[in-house]
Amino acid sequence: MIKKTITAFLIIMLSVLSLSAQERFLVNVSGSLLLPSDGFFQETYGKTAVLPELRAGFMIKRNLYLLAGYGYLSRSAELPEFAGAVKSRQHFAFAGFGFYPPVTKHIDYSAEMGLFHLSYMDSSEDPEVDLSGFGLGFDLGFIFNFDSPLYVESTVGYLTAAKDIDTRSLKMGGTRFRLSLGIRF
Repeated sequence: MIKKTITAFLIIMLSVLSLSAQERFLVNVSGSLLLPSDGFFQETYGKTAVLPELRAGFMIKRNLYLLAGYGYLSRSAELPEFAGAVKSRQHFAFAGFGFYPPVTKHIDYSAEMGLFHLSYMDSSEDPEVDLSGFGLGFDLGFIFNFDSPLYVESTVGYLTAAKDIDTRSLKMGGTRFRLSLGIRF
């Protein structure tokens, strides 16, 4: 499923690339270190998780972009009270705005904010949890531009959503540190 999504995303972006020569579009691939905000998740799967992401954007006004993205997180653990491994999967779909004002020729500020939809599944909960919800996300950081359309972005941000389940309030998201490699075209 992920390979099909990535392939479709790349085909669409390459098609769009042929339509524009003004650097109105951006695409980046990111790796985020997520510090989950849910205590149960931390106890079961660890205090950190890697979250790969794909993002695309379209310039709607100078330095202001409409953004969309997708991220995926999967963790497993062995728990003595279960007869095998337990799993947690989270899918993040993001839509929002990015503002990238220049600081120097090679450095821009980065400020992104938007809504995300999160699908969450966890087999270690009793009963098994399979739900989805909406939340808010923001990132602040810097973009380092090369003398080509390529750039590197480094941000820190927060994703937050909460949902009540039978036994507790589930906190989805958390603090994240994101490093991206992107292209503007």
